[in-house]
Amino acid sequence: MSGALRSALPALICALLGSLTWDAQARPPKRDPPLLFGGPVTKAKVKVELDPRLPTGTALPVTEPRPSVTASRCSFTRPVCVHAAAAAFDASLPDALLALEQAYERTVLSLRLPAPLADGDAGGNDALDWYLTEAPGESAVVEEALLPGHMDAAPVFCRSGAVTGALLEREAALCVGEALASTLDAGETPGARRAFALELWWITGKKTSLDVQIIDDAQRRPSGPLATDAEPEANAVGRFAMLLDMLETSRSVAAPGVLSASMLSAAGSRTPVGAPTFNNEPDVFDVLRHSVEEELPRYADLMVDFALKRALAGDRDDGTRLPTLAFAGSFARPHFDWVIPFSSLPRRVLSGTPVAPSGAQLIWLELDDAPIGAAIGFRAEWEAPVAFQWRILAVDRDGRDVRRIDVPFQESAQSADARVLRLDSVKALIIAGVNLGGVDLAHPFDPDIRPFEPSACTVYLVSM
Repeated sequence: MSGALRSALPALICALLGSLTWDAQARPPKRDPPLLFGGPVTKAKVKVELDPRLPTGTALPVTEPRPSVTASRCSFTRPVCVHAAAAAFDASLPDALLALEQAYERTVLSLRLPAPLADGDAGGNDALDWYLTEAPGESAVVEEALLPGHMDAAPVFCRSGAVTGALLEREAALCVGEALASTLDAGETPGARRAFALELWWITGKKTSLDVQIIDDAQRRPSGPLATDAEPEANAVGRFAMLLDMLETSRSVAAPGVLSASMLSAAGSRTPVGAPTFNNEPDVFDVLRHSVEEELPRYADLMVDFALKRALAGDRDDGTRLPTLAFAGSFARPHFDWVIPFSSLPRRVLSGTPVAPSGAQLIWLELDDAPIGAAIGFRAEWEAPVAFQWRILAVDRDGRDVRRIDVPFQESAQSADARVLRLDSVKALIIAGVNLGGVDLAHPFDPDIRPFEPSACTVYLVSM
């Protein structure tokens, strides 16, 4: 674990060092007030009593033996090694080692992030080990035993099939990224660790068809959660990586990757010896809430802002939403629960699928037939005890924001109302509602408490 990063946490301000570089054709993204991690909470905290039977994290991994190898290569300049688990992979070792060296340089050295933990010579030396095996698919990162006497941190080894070209670079980058995540917070959910590694790859690497597919899959179901409570689920990993990308884009002026790494480091915890599961308290969602001083309306504002940015991602992005995901083009467009023409109003619609905690409902209201002077009435309803936050965005024919209609947030409410006036220059209204999860202020959404309970909602729209 990096002592320098840990020691900076009590007053960590993720707005220090600069900003990302954007395409010359894109407008600089709007920057909201940067997030503060580890700062003081200005109001008294409610003492939370949790049922001791509730899970606090995923199960600690069972020690897994490393694959037997036929050949190995280690870097002379970086603490990384690659191994062939079968003679057929021996010829792939030089390219794999070069890719792993480059991934280490781009992620650890160029971004100035903490180095992955040494593994106590488990692979023949202290280097990060990557095994080329028969296993198909993306790389698997295996956590080893937690370091005793530390915040939860664990060395890892990586395992994947042999690939070439950009996919080889991608596998190497994900290996380094997840190794770094387990250094910062080994107890975080596997999906969050994978999403962190994916975001670092998006920052440093050349995007591939697999990255386009991940974004497409994530956007097909906006109502799904941003986190999973067990093994990584591809759609949730993509959604959480998109959240990290939004935070890096609009809520940080630090060097790329620093805010995401700081979130994991600030979520670090300590699991008691002999415990069957990680003590993942706090988790990354706790860190997000703490960064806005435990004020639920500000957290709700952050989450619904992300939902609206997702609604106009890809080829609809004007450079102010998720500009670094422009590579996905039309594949980054989300699936809207409903696309409603103005001429069909009034309409009452039920959420296409129940909305999971941290998930969103998206509705597109087309206004091509709206007469001059028309206005829209909006009402959403849902069931207790969850809280929803809603927001409406008016856009013109070029996809630019005309104005934003904030729907007042009330924690204990079961409905929300708004009126939208002055529609003359508006092509469409985008309506976003986010299920904030949890049951009350003292028991907010926790990705480790399963199963997640989705909630349905209805939206009523009428011409006024």
